[in-house]
Amino acid sequence: MKTTTLFLVTALSAGSLWAQEARESQLEGEPFKARVYRVGQEFGDRQKDREKRVLALEAVAARRPELRGLATITQLRVRIEAEQDLIGASTDSLNLYTAQALRVDQEAKRSSRFVERREAQVADLSAQLTKLAERASDLRTTATNAAFLTASSESSDLLARAYSELAHVVETRSAFEARIAKMREEIQWAGEDTKKLQDLSQALHKQVAEYSKAVESAKQVLVQLADRMEFLITHDRTDLLVSETEQGLSGAPALSLGTLEDTAFPEPTTAIEPKGKQPVDIDKLRECIQQGGKPETCGQEPGGRP
Repeated sequence: MKTTTLFLVTALSAGSLWAQEARESQLEGEPFKARVYRVGQEFGDRQKDREKRVLALEAVAARRPELRGLATITQLRVRIEAEQDLIGASTDSLNLYTAQALRVDQEAKRSSRFVERREAQVADLSAQLTKLAERASDLRTTATNAAFLTASSESSDLLARAYSELAHVVETRSAFEARIAKMREEIQWAGEDTKKLQDLSQALHKQVAEYSKAVESAKQVLVQLADRMEFLITHDRTDLLVSETEQGLSGAPALSLGTLEDTAFPEPTTAIEPKGKQPVDIDKLRECIQQGGKPETCGQEPGGRP
């Protein structure tokens, strides 16, 4: 029974494989939203058509009770077709959401790595800012000390170099601070993007799990429907054979000899065999009649003469 059921499930599923491949080829190249909508819309359209067919079968069975068994099997075939279509559509959706989840996960990882790189850059620039602040403090001290020195070309050069480097340090610090501020803004935005992507990933994986469950559930239902189809076909054949045999038995003609059955055969008063003919071999005559020979020919010789 299990082998037969497996064969039925395999046979019933084989016809839907090409349809699934055709759907997948149509879905390629479309945006995610359009592909999801297409799968749901086309499945809904096919389901409406199946519902109309079932209603038509029910109407036929109501008008012609003798076709109720055939209508039942046909309805079961429609239900099997629906389950196969559900498996195909759910598998299409499962593949779509799995692929989209992979894209979202990859983007979330890239966004997370971007945040990590920016945070490392901010840390490096902050460390450089600390060194620049220390250098600026040293230069101010040098400039202050140079201002109290006896005026000379050397003290003037020292003061000029101190102020020139201090100006460069201050400018560099301002640029670093601006970069750090910009990077922290980017980190905030990228962090929010990463959180959105992670939330989307969870939602997609949840949907993938639901479609996986739907596919497995539909497959189990398909096995049950195949079992039911096997039973109905077997029962229908048995019912047809029983009905045909019972009708033959009830309509069998009575075979009777009629009035000949009560015919009496009195003792002969004269010779049965004509004069001049060879006597009939009674044992051979009986054997010939028992083997299906006709009485008028069983008494004849092989050449045709009595």
